[in-house]
Amino acid sequence: MDSLGRRNFSSKRRAEEVSQYLLSPNFCKTCGLSIAIRKNQSVSDVRKKKFCSHKCSSTLNNRGTKRGPKFTNKCACGTLISRRAKRCRTCADDNANRLAKMTKGELIAKNKYWTQWRNRISSHARIVYQKSGRSKKCAVCGYDLHIDVAHIKDVSDFPNSATIAEINNPSNLLGLCPNHHWEFDNGLLNLQVARAGIEPALPPYESSVIPTSLSRDTSSQ
Repeated sequence: MDSLGRRNFSSKRRAEEVSQYLLSPNFCKTCGLSIAIRKNQSVSDVRKKKFCSHKCSSTLNNRGTKRGPKFTNKCACGTLISRRAKRCRTCADDNANRLAKMTKGELIAKNKYWTQWRNRISSHARIVYQKSGRSKKCAVCGYDLHIDVAHIKDVSDFPNSATIAEINNPSNLLGLCPNHHWEFDNGLLNLQVARAGIEPALPPYESSVIPTSLSRDTSSQ
């Protein structure tokens, strides 16, 4: 039997199996609807199914399951907070205010690793940017599903005596999509054009033609 004959035989056999299944199909235990045969799904696999979807399966199997309360954790002040939260809103604001008064050198001394104090500055920058009411869109392309908060003057350019409030001043923050954030960090994005909210007119990867005063200097990093 050649390949064409085998395909015809398989198609005919599947058609017979499907027609037999439709005469006495399986019915979902939750909604009562017949369980359909999907494309490229064998009839024998469908015969093993008891539910038509994951939704129906979870609806029946989770009946009687007691769900835990939404607010199960406690903040240090005693306020109930959600399972994922670490602090209540009041304590979070107080913590942000204390962090803003610290100097860069003090923050470095309190954290063992570079990523720890650097992440705290980045987290504080996002809070400041959100409270400033600035646009939640990329300043270059307008992408708004996710933006990073970039520092116009890099954190490494500030002395250790500078406070976190100075580093994360709203005038030093810029909302960029991940792609344009990477270009800015690597000196490939014209700063004046980015702040104007338009696409850069310079060739995107010819960093040698971008004036140093308009793009981040990465030679010292």
